[in-house]
Amino acid sequence: MSTRLERSSTNRVFSGVAGGMAEYVDVSPGFVRFLWVLAAIFSGGIFIIVYVALILVLPVAAAAPAGESSAVAVARPPLDPVEAEARAQRRREAIGYLLVALGAIFLLGNVGLFRFVEWRYIWPLALIGLGAFLIVQRARR
Repeated sequence: MSTRLERSSTNRVFSGVAGGMAEYVDVSPGFVRFLWVLAAIFSGGIFIIVYVALILVLPVAAAAPAGESSAVAVARPPLDPVEAEARAQRRREAIGYLLVALGAIFLLGNVGLFRFVEWRYIWPLALIGLGAFLIVQRARR
């Protein structure tokens, strides 16, 4: 499990974004790839742009030296297994809350609660905010 979000250097099909996300959240990479495909289809291609942005923003994880397992992090102190599992659990919970919130927003939007909201301005602002958040997080490390 990775301690920060970065592209995987070992678990990659295209660029390692989905593999890195899977390692960060400690879930199956196939599941993350499946979610990316669904998101790309149902967003009309917006998530393809997000994927390309993540390729440019996320650093590539350091590869393990020859002879060592790819799960061994290079130049990082080992994590306590209990602490690592607690971090993974918090990440899973955060992603769960995010998915529930997005589902609620879409449901309420379909019911007509957000008729006054100009979504054409909200989505670009949300993407700008997400990008700024990722840049700030990267700069903090």
